[in-house]
Amino acid sequence: MAGEIGSRECMALEWAMLPRDRAVVEATARQVAIDAGFLDLLAYLGSNGTEVCVLSDGFGWRAAEVGAEAGVAVVTNAIDWEAWAVRFPNEDPSCECAQCGACKRAPIRRAKARGRTTVLVGDGASDVKAAVVADVVFAKGDLAAWCGENGVAFEAFSGLADVQEALESAQPPYGRSPIGGAQGGRGIRQNGWPATSA
Repeated sequence: MAGEIGSRECMALEWAMLPRDRAVVEATARQVAIDAGFLDLLAYLGSNGTEVCVLSDGFGWRAAEVGAEAGVAVVTNAIDWEAWAVRFPNEDPSCECAQCGACKRAPIRRAKARGRTTVLVGDGASDVKAAVVADVVFAKGDLAAWCGENGVAFEAFSGLADVQEALESAQPPYGRSPIGGAQGGRGIRQNGWPATSA
């Protein structure tokens, strides 16, 4: 969160510290549990015709695997197993920061350009730059702390079931008309959508 180096440089350094054993790396990553509310939230969003995209600025292969299993698009990095290196097919040199491996701002901006209301659900440092361009932000962990410290409006959540509950209780229900109300993730939400700021 200090911002002394970008995620692209950070991931390359972290990857170099891992054991050069693909089986061990893959098995370890698969031990990380997927949020229990993930598939239910996708089903709810799909029933409302919502476009869903997983934005992951991690090593990439596991996010891509989970996305493929769930039938959802994924924007992330990639591992070149033969070269034992991280690749960055979704970096954006034209972005203001140009330091991320997978730029999370770019897909959000493209969706907004198509007239879509954008909702970011995040928990970490790699979500900070996306939070300032999304219309609605759900945050926990480091992202919630950062939003609170920097005046970025957000909805607090602990699990994806909380996100679904909040979307279902929005007035009017999310997916039936735009949430609307704030630009750049700031300000008071309209249509019964409260803003949370620590």
